[in-house]
This record gives sequence, structure tokens and C-alpha cells, in this order.
Amino acid sequence: MGKWRIAAVGTGNIFRGIHLPAWLANPEAEIVAVCDAYRAGAQKIADEHGIKDVYEDYRKVIARDDIDVINICTPNLYHSEVAIAALKAGKHVF
Repeated sequence: MGKWRIAAVGTGNIFRGIHLPAWLANPEAEIVAVCDAYRAGAQKIADEHGIKDVYEDYRKVIARDDIDVINICTPNLYHSEVAIAALKAGKHVF
């Protein structure tokens, strides 16, 4: 298997400060998409790190066949909604 293809749902402080640096340091991971209701924040991260795809709707990210892992960094209130959808789609959830 090649690299794990990661999509982040939620790009706030936890993602930027903890998850993003960890994924970037992992040679077996590639962040291929970011998603946030606040698109400008997600776009800024994408631009800074060469991430091609930016979304506002997590359902569009989960629907992609080429993503292995959904990294959930939304506010806690939304974790279960995103996690259940991702698991039903056969994704790994982090």
C-alpha cells in the first residue's frame, strides 16, 4: 500500500497546532483535502502546505473514493455526526 491519504474535517487550532504537524512529519501520510465551514481558514492552510482540495461540506470529502482517513477536528458537538458518516463510508477515523 502507498501513503495514507488524509482529509481533515475542521482546520482550527487543534488541527493547525497538533494534527497538521504530526501528519506532515509522517512519511506514510499525505494530506489531500481540508474541509471547514470557515472556508478561508481551510484555504489558507491548503495554500501554505500545497493541499489541492478545499471543501466546506464534509459529506463531499467523505464521498471521495481516494481518501483513506478522515481526521476529525471539528468542535466536539459535531464529532459523532462526521465520524458515523465516515465509518459508514468505510473510512478510517482519527
